[in-house]
Amino acid sequence: MPELRGRITAGLGEGSYYVGEYSDRIRENLGFAPFLGTLNVKLNFEIPDMKEYVGYRIDKFEKDGKEFNAVEFIPAEILVGDGAEGCYITVPERTKHRHEIEILSEFNLREKLELKNGDEIVVRIT
Repeated sequence: MPELRGRITAGLGEGSYYVGEYSDRIRENLGFAPFLGTLNVKLNFEIPDMKEYVGYRIDKFEKDGKEFNAVEFIPAEILVGDGAEGCYITVPERTKHRHEIEILSEFNLREKLELKNGDEIVVRIT
């Protein structure tokens, strides 16, 4: 399976808001209550087309008079030491990020995997 290498970076702080807004739909589609935030990984290259790996999709919806765009999810795992931690790469319909992926999990991955900004990680699509 393809692997993406990159470094942990601070996001814009919007992940917790958006994960919160999508959380009921994430729970329905992915089967878990998500941690309210994402892990941002800056790649050394532009994000490749990964449509063939998409496992789940949440269609565009409206909530409290606000429209939210579709998001697709790619099953993946973060390789850590001899193990791996399951997660999902989010693929929003609209994004400003061309070199950065956002990873979703039921856990605070920074805490669970003891990650900090600048750490290099490998994300394998499963």
